[in-house]
Amino acid sequence: MSQAAERVRAYDGLYGFAVASLGEPTECEGMVTTEFDGAAFGVVRYGFASGVTFELETMPPSVSIVILRAPNGFEDAAAVVRAVREYASGRGLSIDWTAPERTSDETGVTEQFWDPDPGLNGSVSLTRAEGVLVTVRVSMAP
Repeated sequence: MSQAAERVRAYDGLYGFAVASLGEPTECEGMVTTEFDGAAFGVVRYGFASGVTFELETMPPSVSIVILRAPNGFEDAAAVVRAVREYASGRGLSIDWTAPERTSDETGVTEQFWDPDPGLNGSVSLTRAEGVLVTVRVSMAP
């Protein structure tokens, strides 16, 4: 899993945003959950001193889910939203930001925005608890 953690540090733009905003992570953990065609898939999670976490989960054959979570809310929510928009675009997603699907549960209200290309099965979710942005999530399952 250490190779996956190194790839995240080297190449993941949302992780880079988190480090630039919050400083270096204070913890890192990972787990291989499955192997497929000789490749390892699993979860890498970084924790920051502020309580913010960054998580990347991969599943075969090519699913990826990236989550940036701040249990007490992001200090600069507008910067986080800008970063997640840039990140999604950089991953090749053309998200339709005009028509979110809204759901709510005990964690808050989530707005999920989709890329209209059904072959990408890509989305960005923004979750707010009591009006405060607490989670951003980008997923792709091409």
